[in-house]
Amino acid sequence: MSKKKHSFTLFEILIALSLIALFSTFISFPIVNAIQEQRMKHQVETLVNKMRLLRMLSTSYDTTVDFFIEKKEKNFVYYFTCDEPLRKVDHKEKILSTIKILKFNQESSDSVSLQFSPTGYFSPQGIISFTSDNKTICLDLQTDINTVVLDSIPLERNLKGISTKPSK
Repeated sequence: MSKKKHSFTLFEILIALSLIALFSTFISFPIVNAIQEQRMKHQVETLVNKMRLLRMLSTSYDTTVDFFIEKKEKNFVYYFTCDEPLRKVDHKEKILSTIKILKFNQESSDSVSLQFSPTGYFSPQGIISFTSDNKTICLDLQTDINTVVLDSIPLERNLKGISTKPSK
């Protein structure tokens, strides 16, 4: 008695590969979105940490620090200027590659500038929102530098509990 070996045909292999490719595309979309969302959070967290550091250094060195976020070519960048050398702080422009829309107090803008005074006060006060393709992160600059993470729900509905008028 001879046993017949059964092997897969080329057609069966192609069907199996196409099914694997189809399932992998469904899995890759959420992963790509999660990576982009995490990249945006990281960029905004780095910006917030830099702002907090500059605010602290402005009081420590008794100097005024000007902080800028502006659009250059396709991306937003942030940087600062100061009279003191601040040797331990990186002075290079940092790119916010994931940010598509910048708003200050719910008005679109290509630039926002802040000033940190030696007394610890900063101006202007308000809300800066950074929007990527599917996420919005707001910085509440009314009393301190606080972060509010929003998803793709329209910004006006998410900000009901946050006043957009500068505090006096």
